[in-house]
Amino acid sequence: VCNQPTMHFKNKSWSSTGYFVITNSSGNVIMACKFPRSMSQNYSYASSSLFKSGTTYKYGFTSSAPSGATTSWSGYYYSGGSASVSTGSFTAGSGYTSL
Repeated sequence: VCNQPTMHFKNKSWSSTGYFVITNSSGNVIMACKFPRSMSQNYSYASSSLFKSGTTYKYGFTSSAPSGATTSWSGYYYSGGSASVSTGSFTAGSGYTSL
């Protein structure tokens, strides 16, 4: 059971290395995760208490960590800072959503 919006990036191939970033429409980072290498046929999930149902978010890669990020742990940034990404977008549902 999903108590917060959860996104499933199904059958996505990530050919970039760097930081996979999800931002809100203002470019504020919801979450970011360092990718040390490219990944093919990846089945990734993303969930955050900052996702709001019915709100559209952007995702993509950056070569460096989000600017101004202050809440991080071992290459994972769980809020804060800003970034510009444009690979794609999604609208959060009320639970589980597959892209």
